[in-house]
Amino acid sequence: MAYFAATARAKSGISLVNYLKFGTLLLLLVSVGQPVMAETVYVNDIVRLGVRGNQDNKSRPLAIVITGTALEILEKENNYYKIKTPKGSVGWVLKAYVSSEPPAKVLLPELQERFDLVNQELQEYEARVGEIDTQNALLADKLAGATMERNRLTEELAAFSRQVEASRKKFTSTWSILSGFGAGIALVAFTLGALWYRRRAMRKLGGLSI
Repeated sequence: MAYFAATARAKSGISLVNYLKFGTLLLLLVSVGQPVMAETVYVNDIVRLGVRGNQDNKSRPLAIVITGTALEILEKENNYYKIKTPKGSVGWVLKAYVSSEPPAKVLLPELQERFDLVNQELQEYEARVGEIDTQNALLADKLAGATMERNRLTEELAAFSRQVEASRKKFTSTWSILSGFGAGIALVAFTLGALWYRRRAMRKLGGLSI
């Protein structure tokens, strides 16, 4: 019975050791040449770069990439990157020949395109501003004309008001004269009528004074 117990403990110890060895080996495999997911670098301004099967510059290139080509990093080891080209070729390149930012040769056309777009928008804005300035000038001319017409009508209205006031005063003066003249005529008519009536009465009375 003791023999079987000792054998079981020995097997357990061997299994634990094997697990530890397997775990250590797995950790080493993961840590060496660890892949970097979703990281991209670009070929520098060197025109052409060879993608090689080994970490050297002597072996025959598997593929050639040019400046600005986006390369997907699969592994980083020493001074080399294991990369994948857009066409699917896999190999090693010296990290000194690539960078995380696109080179000027790639950025320049993009910047030129953006500049042309902004310049076109600026020209459109300038054209709109020109149209607005023209409309403003026309409106200013119309406003000036309307102001002159208003001033002219104001002057005519003032002149007409003066004429109406003068006519009113003249009419009042004439009416006063006519009223006085009419009153005088009425008085004379009344006086003449009274004299005529008196004479007539005296004749009827045979010359007696009334």
